[in-house]
Amino acid sequence: MSKVTFWHFSDLHFRTTDDFDRARVLTALWNDVRRQIDEGLIPDFIAVTGDIAFSGKPAEYLRAQNEFV
Repeated sequence: MSKVTFWHFSDLHFRTTDDFDRARVLTALWNDVRRQIDEGLIPDFIAVTGDIAFSGKPAEYLRAQNEFV
């Protein structure tokens, strides 16, 4: 039986301003992603679901694009 691997990121809720250090969280996430890739785990699929923006403002989607995608 073959193995299928996927990463699922959900409900990111990017805002134009945050009351927490989003860069710290994203840095930790990307460090973990890099570690997994370095260890040979390459996903077959990546899903980003749920709310990407907090309130649907264009600036929130732009921030998500610049900082996440």
